[in-house]
Amino acid sequence: MEERDATCPNLSGAEQLAPSIILILSSRSGKACRILSLLLSLAIGLNAIPSFVEASDHWNLEEELPTEVEDAYASDYLTPELQSLFRYERIHNGGERFVLSPRLLYGFDKQWQAKVAVPFLFGSADNTGSGTVALEVLHQFTQESAYAPALAFAVGLGLPSGVRSHGVDTELKVIGTKAFGKSYLEHRVHVNLAWNHNTDPLVNERTDRYVAILGYSHPIPADIVLVMDFAREQELDRTRTANLAEVGFRRMVTPVSVVSLGAGLDVSKEFPGFRVTIGFQYSFE
Repeated sequence: MEERDATCPNLSGAEQLAPSIILILSSRSGKACRILSLLLSLAIGLNAIPSFVEASDHWNLEEELPTEVEDAYASDYLTPELQSLFRYERIHNGGERFVLSPRLLYGFDKQWQAKVAVPFLFGSADNTGSGTVALEVLHQFTQESAYAPALAFAVGLGLPSGVRSHGVDTELKVIGTKAFGKSYLEHRVHVNLAWNHNTDPLVNERTDRYVAILGYSHPIPADIVLVMDFAREQELDRTRTANLAEVGFRRMVTPVSVVSLGAGLDVSKEFPGFRVTIGFQYSFE
């Protein structure tokens, strides 16, 4: 295991943005310092991209764009949205995985959205599930008020179209979002709870597993949204439970497009690993 570097450069500005996440990252390994420094450099690049509009859509957090947390709000009514992410993962056993995941969202009714995603997995790590067609319907069933969060639920299906896929898997989510501060979007806290059922598990796979995520989002200068989260996830492999700390940035660059980038570190003592994600969204208005 790599020992922590004696110094971790280029963190002074980051500590002002995300002290809790950085404390977790920098205490784990020298790799975390380098990942975070790379992320901050990319954030400066995001800041250099000109924004031609008064940004708004980048407030709506989407799963894995660029971190695991999502908010309780559906996509715009009758507006298709194309999303894509590319992620590099260093797996606990030393393997590497590259993820390319195109998606299509559509707000088919007010406070309702449908999503189709097909992730493709490459690299030396296990590629089970690559090419699986994932379908999801989300409904926001309560509005946020001064004292209560916005709440949504989502139901998903994983069709057996991918590598070593068997049966139709199911997923249920409950999502909550609550804003705090003087303005509606100044500070937002998000809670995601998910249950996944594996219909036809292999010998080393879980039948049921859960995901719990606590997230936070906040605007920073240059019209960029900072996103942080901590996710605890039972993985498909019954011997693995991930504890993932993430930080990322989202920026709207045109009236219909958002770019995002993020990095995360699995802080599990037994299975350390890390990831870097770049995402893109485009709305067909």
